[in-house]
Amino acid sequence: MLYIVAFTEEGQNLMRDFYQDFDRPDLPIVVSDGLQAASLAADSGQDVETFSNVTGTGPGISDDVATGLEAAREQVGEDIDKIFVRESYDAAAVLSLARVAAGSDDPRDIGDAIPQVTSGDGIDVSPENLVEGINTAADGDDIVYSGVSRPLEFNENGSVATPVYEYYEWGTDDNGDPTLQTIDIISGTN
Repeated sequence: MLYIVAFTEEGQNLMRDFYQDFDRPDLPIVVSDGLQAASLAADSGQDVETFSNVTGTGPGISDDVATGLEAAREQVGEDIDKIFVRESYDAAAVLSLARVAAGSDDPRDIGDAIPQVTSGDGIDVSPENLVEGINTAADGDDIVYSGVSRPLEFNENGSVATPVYEYYEWGTDDNGDPTLQTIDIISGTN
């Protein structure tokens, strides 16, 4: 097996060189989230059939988050779901809420406040009512942030305790356009 960790341009070059110089359709290739793009096969000079030995991993989403993203995509009229956009939004929201809940700019105080704004009892806060959540936390009331990427819980080490990963492959849609097709959504407790 070959595991490729790269971003788009470097990954395209690696894949192009691999298929030109070492074409081994029997060799499983797994790519990291930096290459999670439906156009990777074509951008590497290959067709989707040639990519049948390539799979990838990346951040996954639960069914309820996928439904919300589809509704947002229809409302905005374009694909707003890019790699790590959900996770980046959640990180900024959690830090903002924890800072206000801690009443301090000290990183240790903010770190200590993260579990109290992401678990337990309190007013549900989501992107739809984030400003209200910040004001509620500033007033000293308990809140629980539900993330865009997934419900967030952190373990004692500060890591996300409920990760979700997607395992995918390349395929085509009904129009013959390249697409990423989910093989499995893997979630667990960390």
